[in-house]
Amino acid sequence: MKPRLADLLPTLRRLAADRRGVAALEFALIAPMLLILYMGGTEATLAVTLHRKLVDTAGTVSDLATHNNAVTKSELEGLANVARDIMRPYDVTALGLSVVGIDIAPSGQAKVVWSFARNAPAPARNSPFTLGSDFASLKDAFIVVTTARYAYQPLGGYGFTKPIDMAQVATFRARSKTGVRCDDC
Repeated sequence: MKPRLADLLPTLRRLAADRRGVAALEFALIAPMLLILYMGGTEATLAVTLHRKLVDTAGTVSDLATHNNAVTKSELEGLANVARDIMRPYDVTALGLSVVGIDIAPSGQAKVVWSFARNAPAPARNSPFTLGSDFASLKDAFIVVTTARYAYQPLGGYGFTKPIDMAQVATFRARSKTGVRCDDC
């Protein structure tokens, strides 16, 4: 016996009026997007926090390097260890650090006097150094330029698929008129 449309009509009306599964269906459609948005926000927050630590690292190392008239390579190694401690709990093997002593002549020409690096490139001794626009007018001075670099590898890749390369440069003027020496750098 074939069902008639008139017999199915009350069943179809009941099905159309039933709203019990609508909330579950809406949640199933929205939940993946909300989860991706939440995880992407978490990744962005971690990256911003890491960059803030990078700013602190570069500034602290430059500040500490300019406290005395002279530093040694072992003291700069100690400053690199301080930088690693500032960056914790993040992966400190991804941290690159260079500390460079720059002498600026009365003519405004800047030259590298000494340099130290760990996991990063550093300019050669006696090579010219290009000052940023903030220091272009500085003459007859000694500065220490610290560059901290970090390649942040996102945890889950929620919108971030490649490492985020971050760099921060901190420039401090030497506290003494004679500058900061590093005889074994």
